[in-house]
Amino acid sequence: MSECQEFAEAALVICAASNSFWWVSPLIIALSACAAAVISITSIKSNKEIARKRATLDLIERSETTEHYQSLYKAFTDVRKDDGGFEQLKSVTNPQLLEQRRKVIAYLNHYELMAIGIRKGILDEGVYGDFMRSTVVRDWHAAAD
Repeated sequence: MSECQEFAEAALVICAASNSFWWVSPLIIALSACAAAVISITSIKSNKEIARKRATLDLIERSETTEHYQSLYKAFTDVRKDDGGFEQLKSVTNPQLLEQRRKVIAYLNHYELMAIGIRKGILDEGVYGDFMRSTVVRDWHAAAD
């Protein structure tokens, strides 16, 4: 056999072998695409969780440090500690009590905002609960009626 014939036969063997494994390249490409998709989805979920926790901490920080929130908290606490309690705010005619009622409602609306944010997945329940659970429960029981 001549060298050309040997080379041609070797080339045919290689071609035949590569044709029987034609699926390897597409499989590797598909696996690479799947791995990239998993990494992307994991990254997106992680970033979403971090953003939720950051939004929760920002809202807590803003509500704890602003004068407006402090004023609402003081009005709520004053009513909670008062002998008349929240009962005195149910039907108000006195302008001073009317303002206090408005502040108490605004304070409770803050909790409602938090609850909606948590329910909708915008805020992180664990972070908010770790920081505010006992306060929310205390205030809930005080203002339940």
